[in-house]
Amino acid sequence: MSILANKDTRVVIQGGAAGVNAARRMAEFCYLIKRPLNVEAFVYPPDAGKTNEIPYGSGLIA
Repeated sequence: MSILANKDTRVVIQGGAAGVNAARRMAEFCYLIKRPLNVEAFVYPPDAGKTNEIPYGSGLIA
């Protein structure tokens, strides 16, 4: 199975701790290559209403 993605692909991440970790790694990579973060949403239904902060350079994405 192949995953087709390019620089314009938007991402939705589903999952708990593993999903947050993936979002953090993606944000770090996007910052290093000077591109905007391509994550549109993070979904984890058991934690409805909860937010996570993802570091992006010197700022945070909530």
